Amino acid sequence: MTLTLGDIRFHESSYVDPNGFLFIHNDEIYRGIKPDKEDFYRNLLQDKNFLPLKNNYNLIESQITDHSIPEVDCSLVLKHRRIEPTTFCTEWCPSMLKDAAIATLELNLALLERECMLQDAYPWNILFEGSRPVHVDLTSIVPSSGPGMIWPAYQQYMNFFMYPLRLASMNKGSIARLLLQNYIDGISLTDFNKNLTLAHWFKHPLASLISKASEILENKLQSNKDLKLKIQNQVKNKSLSNENSGLKKNFVERLIKKTEKIALPSSKDNWTHYYQDIEDQTRDKKKRIIDSLLAQVQPGTLLDLGCNIGAFSILAAKRGVQVISMDSSESCIEALYKNTKANGYSITPVVGNILNPPSTGFLGRQFPSMVERFKSDTVLCLGLMHHLHIHGRQSFERIAALMNTLSNHSVIFEYVAPDDDNNHLIDHGRKIEYTLETVSGELSRYFNVRVMDSDRDTRKILLCEKR
Repeated sequence: MTLTLGDIRFHESSYVDPNGFLFIHNDEIYRGIKPDKEDFYRNLLQDKNFLPLKNNYNLIESQITDHSIPEVDCSLVLKHRRIEPTTFCTEWCPSMLKDAAIATLELNLALLERECMLQDAYPWNILFEGSRPVHVDLTSIVPSSGPGMIWPAYQQYMNFFMYPLRLASMNKGSIARLLLQNYIDGISLTDFNKNLTLAHWFKHPLASLISKASEILENKLQSNKDLKLKIQNQVKNKSLSNENSGLKKNFVERLIKKTEKIALPSSKDNWTHYYQDIEDQTRDKKKRIIDSLLAQVQPGTLLDLGCNIGAFSILAAKRGVQVISMDSSESCIEALYKNTKANGYSITPVVGNILNPPSTGFLGRQFPSMVERFKSDTVLCLGLMHHLHIHGRQSFERIAALMNTLSNHSVIFEYVAPDDDNNHLIDHGRKIEYTLETVSGELSRYFNVRVMDSDRDTRKILLCEKR
């Protein structure tokens, strides 16, 4: 089937790949292969030894199609299985980043057995399917022979995986996620060293000194262009053939062990204990109400805002719903991710603030915001209204508009009265006045609203179904 450029939409993130390009056609994901790389990728996909990589090393499923795009001289088009939702490393908890790092290294090690390797070590090449990291960039696989370093992607691995993981091990996961918004360079050695804690210096004095010395050397090299060019040419012209595959494998194996040894803190905050502080009878009553409503609306996908440790996300997942669980507490998302991983729930947890969903990358479109990526059949907004209104300073008109934007069909919304005990814990510095009628009235702009009891007198559950 011949496709024209008018039939396809180039993916916003696919613009520097020398081997191919990603595009969307009829809401499906395809990859066009450059003419000079066609034989390599066709042979790769038809090689029976390549199949275990998809099954055992979380490589995206790809199939050869009969499509072609003559306008760009593309005669080999692959179709990939689409993975939803799309999440980015700037939204992952540290354990997710660590699992993605190890998955990248293990795939690279398996490729070396087949005289190939990954040319990139880029976390945006990973998508999470629940707790399973899937490597989606097929054309980052290249032959491993030829001139160059043992692994050309090593520095990229350090900047996008190793440095952020080390920061997370010092309880600086939030800083790591902010620095990773530099999607081109990742976390530089200078920025990493700036954020080393005193405790890290005392615990790892030699490693800290080496890191600082490396920074000084790197800066001097940057200022000496002639020396830098000389070293680059030496590396570029140094051939490491497949006879040196043992050296390459040993290098990756050591990197895997080094990554696995990074101890991430099992930190807890006030929110991880939130449901433990609620009486069992009260907690179970709310679970029964929400489970009943989920049975009624029967969503295929669900977004759980302010999910905490995921009690209601798990209810939905047990009903076969594909769940995105969001909370601003890294500790809560860590706990939920580990629970999801242990039990195989269809839950993708993310660290994020729905009131501040950044759109980043080129022209602000390369990495679309959560609002665009996480739109779901049903939205759960439980125990969150007062945080959005009081702390977040959002009017109920804006909150209702947000619920409408995020949902395809329905919202299960919890009203929290002004005299609710938890409201007194939120520092607001202003007079707070609203009523159930005010809130339900704004939601009624977009939804048919049905009000029912929640787990306590100061709260109500509002089932909101789109008009």
